[in-house]
Amino acid sequence: MLRLGDDAAKHMKHYLDNSGSPYTIDLAGMVKEVPSARECSEDEVAQAKRFVEMPGVGSWDIKSKMAEGGYNLQKENRNWFFAIGGYSSWGVGRAVVSGSGPGAALDLDFEYRFTTDTIGTKANR
Repeated sequence: MLRLGDDAAKHMKHYLDNSGSPYTIDLAGMVKEVPSARECSEDEVAQAKRFVEMPGVGSWDIKSKMAEGGYNLQKENRNWFFAIGGYSSWGVGRAVVSGSGPGAALDLDFEYRFTTDTIGTKANR
C-alpha cells in the first residue's frame, strides 16, 4: 500500500474533485520540511540582500532576474515529492538602504513567490 503525506493527499483530493479552483499549498511547511526547498528559499533572500548592497543609499524595487527551478526529491520528503514535485521560485520586494559603512541600515520587505508545474496551484507564505 502506498502511503502519501497529508499535503500529497490534500493535493490529490483537490485534483480528483475537479473543481477548477486554485489550490493553496503550505509553502512555509514545504520550505521547513524539504532541505533543498529551504536552501532555495534562503538563497533567494541572500541574493536580494547582496543586490541591495550594490546601489547604495536609497529605496529600491527589486525582483529576481528569472525564476529558478527546484524539485522535491522522493528521498528528501515523500509527502512533498507526491504533492508538488517540481516548482519554480523567485522573489520581489522593496529595499530601503540608509547610511553607509558600519552604520548602514537595510530594511528589506521581500516576498518569496512560487509556482508548481501543476496548473492552478499557488503558494501561501
